[in-house]
Amino acid sequence: MFRLGIAALCLLSSGCLAARALTPDPMPDGGRVVADLAYAPVSFVDDAHRLDVYVPPGDGPHPVVVFVHGGFWVSGGRQAAFGVYARLGHRLAQRGVLAVVISYRLAPAYQHPAQIEDVARAIATAFDNVAAYGGDPERVFAMGHSAGAHLVMLAALDRRWLGRLGVKPRRLAGVIGLSGVYDLADLATRGRGKIRVPQVFGDARATWTRASPVTYAAKRGPRILLADGDEDYLVVREQTKWLLDALNQAKADVEYVRIEDRDHEEVIVRFGEDDDPLAARVGAFVSGS
Repeated sequence: MFRLGIAALCLLSSGCLAARALTPDPMPDGGRVVADLAYAPVSFVDDAHRLDVYVPPGDGPHPVVVFVHGGFWVSGGRQAAFGVYARLGHRLAQRGVLAVVISYRLAPAYQHPAQIEDVARAIATAFDNVAAYGGDPERVFAMGHSAGAHLVMLAALDRRWLGRLGVKPRRLAGVIGLSGVYDLADLATRGRGKIRVPQVFGDARATWTRASPVTYAAKRGPRILLADGDEDYLVVREQTKWLLDALNQAKADVEYVRIEDRDHEEVIVRFGEDDDPLAARVGAFVSGS
């Protein structure tokens, strides 16, 4: 069950994140936030197994987006400083979407598979509980940014993680990867990835392959939306294309959008601005149009 817990703040280092997120968007009239709910039977780490629910006005049933934050698997949290993810939750609620924004265990204290186990558990818990908040358990989507995109895509494409919890990935109405990384062996050759990949996933290349969403590109999966920014990191743009190509080759149900005038942070920080094309595309994807 969702259970009450204690919130914590995790700092973000980007000045861009801070500047754009200082002014919070209000929840819509009649909406509400239910914070600090536990999604695991026992919270082994303070705040790591917690989530916040952003409930739109009205009885619903509302489509549901389970959102997973980035941070190279080693930093961040659902209640990050400057309100980046709270802002996202507010904006989804303003558009009639029930948002479930989660935290998860972080490396190096907790190595893989802790992160994907937590994300799978949070998704499974959402299926079981969103109806109590006006959410539609038949329209549950998973969305993540950066490392969070890797995690939601792995949960959707590698059937082991949700399957262990009795959930078929195809039960997801869709999965949305924003500026994600999908090939860990390649990431381990680049920049901070040379440190972060072994720090999170260990030194075995076989483990990197098994933990890479691109390994599992196949036709039999949920609908997929991939997005990145035209000023995003090169590795993100390249790996998004690789996953897109692999999914298209498998004849999967996949869509792709590149957002102009967006770098890696701006893809998520500017999500839902009045003229944000990404929010419009996500809205259309969630509505099925």
